[in-house]
Amino acid sequence: WAGVIRKTDVEILCNECNDDADCNLNGVCKKDGKCECFDDVEGVQFIGSHCEVRIEDACKTIYGEEYNDTWSVALLGWGQGVFQEYDRPVYVYRGGHPLINDSESDAVFLLYSGDRWFGIYQPGGKLLFGENFQIIVEDAVTNYHAFWDRAYTTGTVISDAQLRM
Repeated sequence: WAGVIRKTDVEILCNECNDDADCNLNGVCKKDGKCECFDDVEGVQFIGSHCEVRIEDACKTIYGEEYNDTWSVALLGWGQGVFQEYDRPVYVYRGGHPLINDSESDAVFLLYSGDRWFGIYQPGGKLLFGENFQIIVEDAVTNYHAFWDRAYTTGTVISDAQLRM
């Protein structure tokens, strides 16, 4: 094989909507080019930059297989909807697992990257369900593919690769 370098054109577009079709008809395209997703359509909430992810009411709470531990969708407390990473909902631990200390102040978050489940322990996380919540949690669940070395810090549990959900 002999490599060849050729001239090519690259086009970079903003991740904006121009009309409601760009929001998958699951939201409204606002003047600023961002989709405002529908919040409740027959028991379904839409999230994602283009309203492409459906969260059915039945999926807002999930349960562990072995201990029946409970995890609920993390809601941003000041009217900004579901906390999400990679356009998927972030779940917060509610109780039931014997190996997770049910602290009054600490929080455990669970998110799905598309290949793996990540469990992230955040000291003082429950105290932050207010204005600073998103800032602190974004640091905990930051785009870990870009900062992979941070994914294996103390307090993080990572599953084996999963089938697509």
